[in-house]
Amino acid sequence: MEKRFCPDCGTEIIGEGAFCPKCGRTLNQPQMQQMPVQQIPMQQIPTQPMPTPAMGMMYIPPRNTKKIWGIVGGCFAAAAVITGIILLIIFSGNPAGEIIKDYRYKDIVGSYSGVATIDSIGVGGDYEEIADHQGLDSEKILKRSEDDEIDCSLSLTDSTLTISLDDPLFLGSREFTIDDVDFNNGRAKDSTDDEIKDGNLEDSEITIDYNLTLHEGVSRNTEYRIYGTVEIQYDLVLFGIEGTYEIELTIDCDK
Repeated sequence: MEKRFCPDCGTEIIGEGAFCPKCGRTLNQPQMQQMPVQQIPMQQIPTQPMPTPAMGMMYIPPRNTKKIWGIVGGCFAAAAVITGIILLIIFSGNPAGEIIKDYRYKDIVGSYSGVATIDSIGVGGDYEEIADHQGLDSEKILKRSEDDEIDCSLSLTDSTLTISLDDPLFLGSREFTIDDVDFNNGRAKDSTDDEIKDGNLEDSEITIDYNLTLHEGVSRNTEYRIYGTVEIQYDLVLFGIEGTYEIELTIDCDK
C-alpha cells in the first residue's frame, strides 16, 4: 500500500483514515465533477425590440374613440333633458303658451275660427242597447273618429260662447251654447247642463265641462286665440234603460 501523508502538516497517515490525526485535515475528499457551462453567443439569443419614441418626442398612447363618443353623446342627452324641463316650466303645461291676463273684455268678444280635435270617445251603461233601438253608432264605430279634426268656429259675446262644428258629433249635434261664460284672468272654466229634446230621449241630459284659456294670436293677422278642452257628456234614458256617451274635444281657434 502506498504511504499517505497529510498535505498540510506532513504527518504520515496510517490506514484508510479520512482525517489527519494531527491537524484534522480532511483527506481523500472526492472532488465533484463540474458540468461544463455552454455559452450561447449573444447574437443567437432571441430578443423582442421594445417600441421606443423617437428622440426628442413624447410617447402618447392611442385614444379610445368609442369612450370619447360615448361621453359626447351623454352630454347631448343631458342637454336635451334640461332643455325639456326648462320649456315645461316656461309653458306651465299649456301647449298654447303663456295665458294673457291683461286685456279689455270687449276686445276679446267676436268670432274665432280654427279646429276641434276629437281626443277621446267613450260610452257606458246600457248604451249599446239604446244605440240598437235608436239606430246610433256602436262604440267600435265611434272610436274610429278619435284624433279626427273638425273645422270649428266660436262666437263669444259678453255672456255666452257658441261652439259650431262643420260635422255633427252625436245625435246630429253641430252647435253647443255655453251660457254665463266668463274669461277671468284669461281663463274660462265651468260646467253647464241642459235637457235633450229628441223624441224618446226627452228625459236625457247633456253636460258640458269646459276649460278654455286666452292667448296671443298665432299669426300677425290674428289678435287673440282661445285654446282648451271641452268635454260633452250625454246621459241617455230610453224606456228606463240608461247609458252614457262622452266625447272630449280640444278647441284651438284664432280671432
